Amino acid sequence: MKLIEFVTEHESHILLWKIEEDAQYYIERLKLTSYDYAELDKFLVEKRKLQWYASRHTLKQILQTEEVVHLHKNEQGKPFIHGSELHLSLSHTNEITAAIANHHHKVGIDIEHIKEKVKRVSHKFTTAHELKYMTVENEVAYLITIWSAKESLYKLYGNKKLDFIEHIKLEPFYLQQEGVIQGRIIKETFLKDLIVHYRIIGDHVLTYVEDTTEYHD
Repeated sequence: MKLIEFVTEHESHILLWKIEEDAQYYIERLKLTSYDYAELDKFLVEKRKLQWYASRHTLKQILQTEEVVHLHKNEQGKPFIHGSELHLSLSHTNEITAAIANHHHKVGIDIEHIKEKVKRVSHKFTTAHELKYMTVENEVAYLITIWSAKESLYKLYGNKKLDFIEHIKLEPFYLQQEGVIQGRIIKETFLKDLIVHYRIIGDHVLTYVEDTTEYHD
């Protein structure tokens, strides 16, 4: 079921889909390729296959097409459509899929379920500076938002081998229902400042980022 759909001021099309249907619903609406079947063979759990189907269906909803979508991954695992210059990113939890597409700017998106267990691993991806405005009341949601924001930046960068503490930095922020976070990717000679948008949706956090410093025809 379509949950949220909107277009940003920089022309990114974003759609969130709540996974309420069974696998057959998606299979009937997807035209799977040999590449798709090879991807599906990697999953041993049926629930993971369902999330895969739902993610591809979400992307097709954005593209508004009934045609075959030749969605592949490059060597770094970044998704792309064969023969298209469209920039896109996908994410999912057990319940929700998220997709973003933009014709001109590189993008990254992430959706996360707000769970207590994030507190046990927060030392692996946060710094004291980033936690400056975290409170006892919003601790879990704040940590998840940091993780999600860094995931979106990681996906936009698209070349892997980024350490979430050393290479991806966030400025501290006051957590609200929705807002922005100043982020930075810095690795060797690469440095880019980016704005991460976030939105709390029920028990999930959505983040996305657009590289508006570059324009691609």
